[in-house]
Amino acid sequence: KPLFELFDHLVLLCKGGFLAYIGPTGKMSQDLISYLEGIPAITPIGEDVNPANWMLDEVGGGANPNPEKQQQIVEHFSSSEPCKALQADLDANSSPTAEAIKFEK
Repeated sequence: KPLFELFDHLVLLCKGGFLAYIGPTGKMSQDLISYLEGIPAITPIGEDVNPANWMLDEVGGGANPNPEKQQQIVEHFSSSEPCKALQADLDANSSPTAEAIKFEK
């Protein structure tokens, strides 16, 4: 738990690399917890539960992920304010005229 509290932002992916959350964790992980608990499919975090373990369990980071639950989490993020903020930031800071990166052997 103390190590996880050192992170101020997080990229959280569901199985398959689908974006579940990207944004601030907040003090004592409260931003992340509030966001995830706002998804109907998510079980609220218990008392004295490590937020890192809880979030991984909820997004299906274990051996038996729930595909329906993961789909709800991904769909929720795609229409959320954090996703809209991310897209606005990408739009504002991307350059469509930039030269393509070429990789050579």
